Amino acid sequence: MMTFSFPVFAQEKVSLRAGEHRGYTRLVFDWPGPVTYKVAEETGNFTVTFNKAASINADVTGKNVTGVSVVSENPLSIKVDVPVGAKSRSFPVSSRIVIDVYDPPAAAVTAEKAEKSPEKPAPAQKSQKTVSKNILSDKDQKDVDAAVKDVEDIVAAMQAADETQAQPKEVIEAEAEAAKVEAVDAPEPPAQRKLDEISKSRIKANMFTLSSTMSVGMAAFEDYGRLWMVVDREDMHVKPQPSGPDAEFFLPLNEVDVTAGQAYYTKTMPGANVRGQGGGLLWSIILSSEKGDNEPLAPKRLNIAKGKDRGGKIVFPFATARRVLDVKDPVTGSILKVVTVEDALDFAGQRRDFADFSVLLSPVGLAIRPKVDDLKVEITKAGVEISRAQGLSLLPEELVSNIEKQSFDERTSANKDERRIFNFDEWRLGGLSALNENRTIILSTMSDLSKGTQVENLITLAKMQLSNGRGAEALGFLEFAQSEIPELIQNPEFLSLRGVAEAFAWKTDAAFRDLNSPILKDYEEINIWKAFALADLGDWQQADEVLPQNMNPIKDYPPEIRNRLGIVLAEIYLRAGEVAKAEKILALIEKDKDKLNLAHDSALQYLKGEAARQKGDLKTTKALWEKLAEGTDDLYRVKAGLALTRLKVDNKELTPEKAIDALERLRYAWRGDELEAQINYWLGRTYFENGDYVKGLKIMRDAATLVPETVLGQRITGDMSSLFTDFYLSEGLAKVSPLDAVSLYEEFTELVPPGEKGNAVISNLAEHLVKADLLDRAANLLS
Repeated sequence: MMTFSFPVFAQEKVSLRAGEHRGYTRLVFDWPGPVTYKVAEETGNFTVTFNKAASINADVTGKNVTGVSVVSENPLSIKVDVPVGAKSRSFPVSSRIVIDVYDPPAAAVTAEKAEKSPEKPAPAQKSQKTVSKNILSDKDQKDVDAAVKDVEDIVAAMQAADETQAQPKEVIEAEAEAAKVEAVDAPEPPAQRKLDEISKSRIKANMFTLSSTMSVGMAAFEDYGRLWMVVDREDMHVKPQPSGPDAEFFLPLNEVDVTAGQAYYTKTMPGANVRGQGGGLLWSIILSSEKGDNEPLAPKRLNIAKGKDRGGKIVFPFATARRVLDVKDPVTGSILKVVTVEDALDFAGQRRDFADFSVLLSPVGLAIRPKVDDLKVEITKAGVEISRAQGLSLLPEELVSNIEKQSFDERTSANKDERRIFNFDEWRLGGLSALNENRTIILSTMSDLSKGTQVENLITLAKMQLSNGRGAEALGFLEFAQSEIPELIQNPEFLSLRGVAEAFAWKTDAAFRDLNSPILKDYEEINIWKAFALADLGDWQQADEVLPQNMNPIKDYPPEIRNRLGIVLAEIYLRAGEVAKAEKILALIEKDKDKLNLAHDSALQYLKGEAARQKGDLKTTKALWEKLAEGTDDLYRVKAGLALTRLKVDNKELTPEKAIDALERLRYAWRGDELEAQINYWLGRTYFENGDYVKGLKIMRDAATLVPETVLGQRITGDMSSLFTDFYLSEGLAKVSPLDAVSLYEEFTELVPPGEKGNAVISNLAEHLVKADLLDRAANLLS
């Protein structure tokens, strides 16, 4: 029987190469596909065992690699001889396995001395040395941008060294990606010490990285509490990879199908600024407290004709725009127009609202939410052009909100640790002068739009109304939008908008419920509005407790929002005795003094008077309040009159009789809320303290019934009980007739305190009756 013998061939062909770097020798195993491996270290060598069979060229040596031998080809196992004391570290990069063998301690010292010698170093070494000095000078390690730039410099130096050895381009790219990994996870051998310092400075940041062997365009944007990353290639096998101390926060990374590309989204991190770096083969999306150094590219308004509703177009002057992708928003079902770019320097930056579309916050590239179905987004020689067949609805430049003239840094540097949810100044779309025109333009196109786009327009109208101080109108649009898409109630931005609209529409209970939702807990700015709602509910103490330390957001609010909100916030601070904080808020309102309406100006003067009173400047207080007490604003004429009367009584400048006359006039000047209860309370108390006990307590009881189940109502009833009890336990009881004393008791029996104090009240009253020979009444009382 004849037999045949076949040679045994390895399943794979693996390329092995070595490259020299400052402080270590790098081995790179180039596999055709994915592979797993194990490394076993011994003194003077280590063994690498892979999970696949392969053949390999082992004729490789280097400074820290004295020899390489094949232990086995099935599976492939390689023994690497190294100097005694040399440490190694390995990591995968796509289908490549990279192993770095670091200088042993003695070699590291020798290398350091050689670097300080007068001999002229090689170009790559000079570059690396300069980088090291820069790193060491950054002692506080707070500038994440600088650290990332230093990593890129080191990568460039490595690439320069590799190019002298004629290494393939894709290997250089792999090493660049590996250097990024090193900056996060580098160990502690001496030669790596400077690179480790970079790692420590970057650990405070979180980052998504995406690498490819072919150029890829990217866009990154934020919307509805999510961070999106969109690429313009369908054959990407690797998702953006999170790294940093909070990497787990961003998982899982959700994927959305996109024609001619891929889209991923995850949660945004409260307080983080997002910026892009790199481009082409290697992208980084960095989330940190630091702002970027690069300026966004501002849009250019073209073909705007005065007197015409339409005709203009917008151009973003991007130099590297690659593709326009349609990405479906899973929340609203609407289609986003996303423009990918090849360089991170091309980005739109802050969010902008236009009548026909919204530009989302875009740290890389550009993302647009259309409000009309025929919006056209295309890439031209001038950049990214946005237009419609009949032209866009664009306001003249002089009516454009100042937000579009502010730099990206100005919008992001107010407070690096805060997470903003309201962009009122941006949503104004030209302010009150353009409100009706914008509303007409948006509503005129609604009938022909898809349901998702119609809802987007409704929310835009709500934002516009709210940012111009019209809460009721905004609430109407929001309620209509929610009836169309009920799931909107789960969105933080929508819920916060509805809460503020309800607060401005005096639906305070509903406002507090919305603003107190757990899904808004990460937004410190919301606490400002929670305090506003609590104050309107009469809970001034809790309002002060929830106010955040950082009040910077209100500086950016438009006057229609800031003035009304600020008046309440200042009163919260004054009620808590925090005069300095109140005066800072009042100073913001004072800047708009010439534009304040009568109500807001009166409130400002009243609160300035109260601040002066708490500081002991009674002359200023009286001057402000006396003017208001004779003014034309009904509310503050009464409030100032009450406050002025109380101030003069406390300072013995007014007799009880004149105080009663003043309070009686005020009693009929204002009806129906807490102010009426306050007037009645002080009037009743003044009557009581002037000896008219029954009338005083009756008026105070009327005051309490006006504000039941409130802090003021509880205070009034508590004071009534104290006045009543003190009257029967003091010498004042002897000054009234027994009949008046028993009549007062029977009229207000509910005010008798429980326990020993109550027994003492009854005992004293009975004794008073016995002295007047009213024995039967006294006996009945005691029984």
